[in-house]
Amino acid sequence: MVSEFAVQAILKKCVNKIINIETIDCYIAAYTFLNIYIIAAASINRYFLLVFSKRLNIRSMIG
Repeated sequence: MVSEFAVQAILKKCVNKIINIETIDCYIAAYTFLNIYIIAAASINRYFLLVFSKRLNIRSMIG
């Protein structure tokens, strides 16, 4: 059985690693998330534009 002190030491080490995340890592994560979000939104927008332009026959108006 693992001692209580060992568990506390492991938890403390894990918490310290989480707290000591560098700001550059946060910027990279935020940039990546936003980039994926923007690409997904653009893809969905393009898909709906294609589908509804065929249904409404307004493809010539789009260009």
